[in-house]
Amino acid sequence: MSTWCRAIADNPRFQAFIIALIVGNAVLLGVETNPTVEERHGDLINVLEITILAIFVFEITVRLLAHYPTLGNFFKDPWNLFDFIVVAVSALPAIGPMGMIARLARILRVVRLLSFSRQLRLIVDTLLRSIPSMTHVVLLLSILIYTYAILGIALFRDDDGIKNLQQLKEDVAKAPFGSEERDDLEEQLKQVRLNELRWGTVGRAAWSMFQTLTFENWVGLQDPLLDKYWWSPLFFGSFILLGVFIAMNLFVAVVMNNLEEVKAEHRAEGHAHDTYTQLMNHLEKIKDELTDFEASLQGLRDAPPPGTPGAVPASDGAPAVDSAPPRSPTPA
Repeated sequence: MSTWCRAIADNPRFQAFIIALIVGNAVLLGVETNPTVEERHGDLINVLEITILAIFVFEITVRLLAHYPTLGNFFKDPWNLFDFIVVAVSALPAIGPMGMIARLARILRVVRLLSFSRQLRLIVDTLLRSIPSMTHVVLLLSILIYTYAILGIALFRDDDGIKNLQQLKEDVAKAPFGSEERDDLEEQLKQVRLNELRWGTVGRAAWSMFQTLTFENWVGLQDPLLDKYWWSPLFFGSFILLGVFIAMNLFVAVVMNNLEEVKAEHRAEGHAHDTYTQLMNHLEKIKDELTDFEASLQGLRDAPPPGTPGAVPASDGAPAVDSAPPRSPTPA
């Protein structure tokens, strides 16, 4: 049974069929979001869903039995465990308390496509492997952002304007509408509020530097400072140089390093799998030969000895065997 299941599970046509079924299931999930299609063809969609689920259950069962008698080896592979959980949860009824979980599992069935693509698995494994190393890069970026946030507060925060913000609001309220004085005060109030929003606290300054790191409106952060601080481009330029062109390259370096390691592991796993398959096929041949040899020995064991009544005549080229009973010697 395990040999038959292993042959099916490793068959490229069977794997291609399951991949096509996963893609079809993804299309079906998208079609279900259309209320008109759901209303007209709801019964057909339900039949297709049940059929797809039944095939997925059969596929998981075959892959599980392929590891018999050591079924635990199937669950040692995280992708196998993921597939098993998704299919098992998908079998739950889509109503009642477990309805939301069952619907979520139906959506996750699309993600099963990752487990059938070696290249996609390689990418996911690389990203997961890179997480511990990336924490150090994130820590470096956090130190950089915090340092520049403190420096930005010391250089750009308008302490006098923020301190007199309430008085400035009162002056704006007292100024006549439409007057040039009111327009100047409102512009001044706007600049002070922007300064407080961007450099008022460490948290706000750090968020401003993070925006600069992502190139999101960093020019809008710099432009209000140019009139008063002509050297502000040096501040933002040095941060972008350190944060983007150095720290971000560290992310790429970490990912590429782990990619090579994961590739080497996958090659080793593939070689081990091929060796295991060859060994199992060789053992199956030995088992068949031992079975034939045992049958031959059993036939020799059951056959009567030569020279006894009922003995089988010898083949061509061998001395004939007399099947008649032996005669008693004639007395002298």
